[in-house]
Amino acid sequence: MLMPTQYKSLIKLIDDGGFTWHYKNHIHLVQDEYTTKTSDSHGLITMFYNEDQVRSPHYDAVLPVLFNMVDLLNGNLTKLHRIHAALTINVNKDHNFYPHTDYFPPKMSDNWYTAVYYLGESDGDTVFFEDDETTIKHTQKFEPNSASVFSGSIKHSGSLPRMHPKRIVLNFNFDMERAG
Repeated sequence: MLMPTQYKSLIKLIDDGGFTWHYKNHIHLVQDEYTTKTSDSHGLITMFYNEDQVRSPHYDAVLPVLFNMVDLLNGNLTKLHRIHAALTINVNKDHNFYPHTDYFPPKMSDNWYTAVYYLGESDGDTVFFEDDETTIKHTQKFEPNSASVFSGSIKHSGSLPRMHPKRIVLNFNFDMERAG
């Protein structure tokens, strides 16, 4: 997704101690009429951008990831909703978080996308579900400097790392028109 120098620079910024993380009991807000489970996803988070407001001085450092994804998909970015980083810790057990969408469906347009960008060396799959929240559609392995981009209406969940001390992802929510 990023050229090697850009990727190394982003890892250094986010993973080498000069970055501010905030603990949250629930890094996924999923208790609503569209998702049947409550969140079980404590971890660390940093908000870069949320609903028309830049929330971090490092916002410009993560934008190239979004622009590269949109370009690779031959798309046109029409609206940015949110960018945040999430860090979860290895607690020596297998655990997938509850299926969720990042926003409530009435807020999402037909052009709404979610992207999960995998940062650093880690594991911890992203799992995609059918609407019943139990049938697995697809499992995406953690692959450094890669991303999963999908319709924002697809229920998904992250999982804890088992072979590495932590899992860091950048999460993007945006509207995009696709060419063709």
